[in-house]
Amino acid sequence: MILYKALFDYNSSDALDLNFKVNDIIEFISQSSLEWYYGKNIMTGNIGLFPNNFVDCIEIPISFNRENLYVAISKALTIEKGIILTQT
Repeated sequence: MILYKALFDYNSSDALDLNFKVNDIIEFISQSSLEWYYGKNIMTGNIGLFPNNFVDCIEIPISFNRENLYVAISKALTIEKGIILTQT
């Protein structure tokens, strides 16, 4: 699983694009071109194309489990942005 954290808001009027807000987490699905990826915003569930220069990869251990995934996402999100994750 490859995850990205949004560095900026991305708002497009194209129905094929994936809109997101800063700090949203996006699951990589495939690469469309050198500059565009296809993915799913795990915060909203929406799927679409997004520019790869608007996101930063989240490091996840090779042998990850739910706990490691939660820790990786938590580290990627910053406290000063007021984002709080609760583990279920």
